Amino acid sequence: MLETDRLRLSQEIEDLAAKHDFQREGLLPILQAIKNKHNHISDFAMQEVARLLAIHPVEVYGVVSFYSFLSTKQQGHFVIRLCRTISCDLLDKEAVACQLENELGIKFGETTKDGRFSLFWANCLGMCDQGPAMLINDYVFTQVTAEKVFDILECCRKSFGTYAFEGKDNISCFTPVKSNIQSDKSTGVLLELEPDKALKKALEYGPEKIVETIKISGLKGRGGAGFPTHIKWELAAKVKSNKKYVVCNADEGEPGTFKDRVLLSDYSHVMLEGMTIAGLVIGAKKGIIYLRGEYSYLLKNLKKAIDTRHSNNLLGNNILGDKDFSFDIDIRLGSGAYICGEETALIESLEGQRGEPRNRPPFPVDTGYNDHPTIVNNVETFAMVAHIIAKGPSWLKRAGTEKSSGTKLFSVSGNCKRPGIYEMPYGITINELLILVGGEEAKAVQVGGASGRCVPRSEFDHLIAYEDIPTGGSIIVFNNNTDMLGVAENFLQFFNEESCGQCTPCRIGNTKLLESVKMLKKGQCSIRYLRELQSLGETMQLSSKCGLGQSAPNAFLSITKHFTDEILGRNKQILEVQ
Repeated sequence: MLETDRLRLSQEIEDLAAKHDFQREGLLPILQAIKNKHNHISDFAMQEVARLLAIHPVEVYGVVSFYSFLSTKQQGHFVIRLCRTISCDLLDKEAVACQLENELGIKFGETTKDGRFSLFWANCLGMCDQGPAMLINDYVFTQVTAEKVFDILECCRKSFGTYAFEGKDNISCFTPVKSNIQSDKSTGVLLELEPDKALKKALEYGPEKIVETIKISGLKGRGGAGFPTHIKWELAAKVKSNKKYVVCNADEGEPGTFKDRVLLSDYSHVMLEGMTIAGLVIGAKKGIIYLRGEYSYLLKNLKKAIDTRHSNNLLGNNILGDKDFSFDIDIRLGSGAYICGEETALIESLEGQRGEPRNRPPFPVDTGYNDHPTIVNNVETFAMVAHIIAKGPSWLKRAGTEKSSGTKLFSVSGNCKRPGIYEMPYGITINELLILVGGEEAKAVQVGGASGRCVPRSEFDHLIAYEDIPTGGSIIVFNNNTDMLGVAENFLQFFNEESCGQCTPCRIGNTKLLESVKMLKKGQCSIRYLRELQSLGETMQLSSKCGLGQSAPNAFLSITKHFTDEILGRNKQILEVQ
């Protein structure tokens, strides 16, 4: 690097650091900006960032190496990421992958000699209902076919050095992202809500009545864990601190889940209102939306929604004329790390660290972002809060079961006639849901995404509810032609790549299970060996540090339990097919 280039880059990084007050929490957005402009993060750049933020260069490298969207190696002007998870797999993503390699003359993980293209796999782009999906820089292509690949690449080649898709609506390869809402919009969180109705009521109620209203409604977190929302808010409200934070977890990375994508694009003002109400309850003046990097195309609309609320005095200082209530919301972008969906890993990421889960206690409600009280809820939960406050607790309780009140957004994909977003009451059976989505011929349904449970046809009468089969929203349908061992391999490959590697049971366990599944696919399996693998999975469930490691074996365990006939004697089956 020439000295003039070094000086120019040094000044550029100093300007970036100044925007973040030279604080460690600005590390990730600084690195993202460098990567976006220079297509990599050089050793010199890492050293300069470390100097300006007063941290060791090793810490900077540790962050760069953790996130899949950052890179120390020079990448192409166009970075192509093809979704490899199971829903896109069922839609023949392999044909698209093969054609990409043919057209570019490179393999996955490589960059073309002219520096124009880099080709990578991606773990779930949140487009499971309209795959195969592909991300090029910050732009999403859906329903990609092998035939479309050439046109997409030609569009890039013709606009090299500029934004590739200015005329995207007119090019033959472009299929826009669809909301794909399939259910009736007359009930639930998909109802339109007057922009300030909930907030006006919240100001009338005050913090204590808001918490009581949420408690009576029975609202539990819609991310999947099902922790009562009112308890989290009440605990944070009681802590005395000069700073508190409300964080919206919009890092929707669970394979098969895309409901938050639709709420963020079509109902963002409802989510923002719920966050503002949370700020009122706990006494926070700052909210942060942690948006997954794969959803960067939603940034523009989200910023516009925030600006509109500023204009209408629904955000900022003296909200709705109340001189004692000020609250604002920023957006922070992730960089490709599924583990950051775990709330403490998310907070670590916000602080400019590797997204590794923390030991608990302490909990975020008293020691969260920058050691201040923090509540973390997902997009759907905040949207639900706004509706509950606007309409009263009975609005939620009129649907669902005694232990699972209200409706739930389901992301449905896989082998069904009508994939998309469905809002249904808790307590619906898997059979009833399959009839709605056109998946009556299913032999299995994965409830809860890769970390969930694979349910065989014999158990389709089970309820989707916290007291029976809980879910964060993902429903993946598998028909009789699906190789269930292939499903297990796909999920384990996902967890093997997304594990933060912090604890041994998860780091080693996922690797061993993946290796074993590949052996099982070759028919190299005895009953004793299968039981040893199942025992390993159960050990991971008990001993892993966080939810990722604890849930990673779920699909493998349920598949090997219910589909043993597809696993044992596999060589014989292969020979018979041949």
